[in-house]
Amino acid sequence: MKIEGLVGAKQVRYIIALMSLAMVGLIGLQFYWITTTVTLNKSRFKQNVHQALEKVAARLEKHEAIYVMKNSADQMSGQLISTLDSITKSQNTSSSLTYELQFEVKNGLASSTQSTELILQPMAKYDIRDPKIAWEENKRRRINKSQILSVIAEKLFFQNQEKPIQQRTSRPVIDSILHEEMQNKGITLDYDFAVFNHSQKSWFFASPSTSNECLVETNYCTKLFPNDMHNPDNLLCVYFPTESKYLIGKMAMILSSSIIFIGVIILCFAAAIYTILRQKKISEVTNDFINNMTHEFKTPIATISLTREILQDSTIQQNLEKTNRYLGVIADESKRLSAQVEKVLQAAKLDRKDFKLNLKSLDIHKIIEKVIRNSAVQVENRGGKIFTDLKATQTLIEGDQVHITSIISNLIDNANKYSPNAPRIEVQTKNTSTGIEIKFIDEGQGIPKKVVNKIFEKFYRVPTGNVHNVKGFGLGLSYVKSMVEAHHGTINVESEMGKGSIFTIKLPFKQPIN
Repeated sequence: MKIEGLVGAKQVRYIIALMSLAMVGLIGLQFYWITTTVTLNKSRFKQNVHQALEKVAARLEKHEAIYVMKNSADQMSGQLISTLDSITKSQNTSSSLTYELQFEVKNGLASSTQSTELILQPMAKYDIRDPKIAWEENKRRRINKSQILSVIAEKLFFQNQEKPIQQRTSRPVIDSILHEEMQNKGITLDYDFAVFNHSQKSWFFASPSTSNECLVETNYCTKLFPNDMHNPDNLLCVYFPTESKYLIGKMAMILSSSIIFIGVIILCFAAAIYTILRQKKISEVTNDFINNMTHEFKTPIATISLTREILQDSTIQQNLEKTNRYLGVIADESKRLSAQVEKVLQAAKLDRKDFKLNLKSLDIHKIIEKVIRNSAVQVENRGGKIFTDLKATQTLIEGDQVHITSIISNLIDNANKYSPNAPRIEVQTKNTSTGIEIKFIDEGQGIPKKVVNKIFEKFYRVPTGNVHNVKGFGLGLSYVKSMVEAHHGTINVESEMGKGSIFTIKLPFKQPIN
């Protein structure tokens, strides 16, 4: 008899595969969204930096133009005052003449070599009421103003652009404007900057802590004085040492929430897979348990049924000796059936923690000797023997006599069942600082390393190649472990295939007071 699970192994594999695909897809989309957001933030940051640098270049050029205009005006004023002084000395102070200021641009068209001359000449007496004369006068004044502007333009377009960058601006000026424009764009992280001159292949205005290699690799550069007549020769470059940390910091909330969501997805997936596999395992173990229980119950029931039929024979009833023998068989099989039922009920009680230890002082050596006497017949029937090496000097412990006896009985019975040849079982004891240590040594088939940690699980049975070769429900070692731990002890196993196993139990002298 075999009971199949509701979900087969093939369906489980399909479910896990589909769930894995869905999880990978969700995580992939999450990572795609994160990388897209990071790229977008980097692009926006780069755009803001370039816009700030362009503003810096425009403001520097504007500042230079204002400076040139102011400087030219100051020079003209000085020249005018000097000329007036010389005229005043040469003329009669009582004479009243009106002079006009004129600039003549010599050498034809404006160029880098042109020169200017300031001319003061007496203004003619014009009748400004004459429209023609007034128009000519206005025209002459406009021409004079344009000549003044040409002087300023000459300095801006020809003279200043030939000056080195150190004479056109300074680090404090650039730093002040750059800081202001970065703030306007919402960029608050630290930066270093310098100006690179292509013709000289040199860096200017760099701070001592700034590495030229970092500035060379930066992506943030703009031309200074881009409206120079010649090709602009200077680049303003900015380097952000903490750019990556800054961008990640701005995305901290998004990244942390994404990581949390991905972690939740993975945990949920792992929990779902674990639950599916566990349920599948429970289903398989339950099926195996039911199959074993059916087999274990079927044998005594069949024996009792067969013996009952024999006893119904009138010739057997007349033979008192045979009748008593068959009645003894029925009694033995009934006890066996009752013991199997008791094991199942006991396992249920352990699950519910529905038991209470009846603690009292016990002599562990006496219990071991009693169990060995009861088990010796079964071991000797297979040509085996049980040896003892009881070295413990302090043998009194506090425990439940029924359960301690069952622990020892189960381990000896287990060693007998899993010894393919004549069993050789040895029980050893010795004292520890806090209690007593008991070892059960056999030379049986051993336990595979991959299943050693599973042997204490309920319903688990070590594979023997034939499920009915070794009788039992897979409840013995589970019960042993539960009862040892209920007595605040420990149990472990060492095993090697083909050489046998060693089960070691450690029990305290006294049970702690709850």
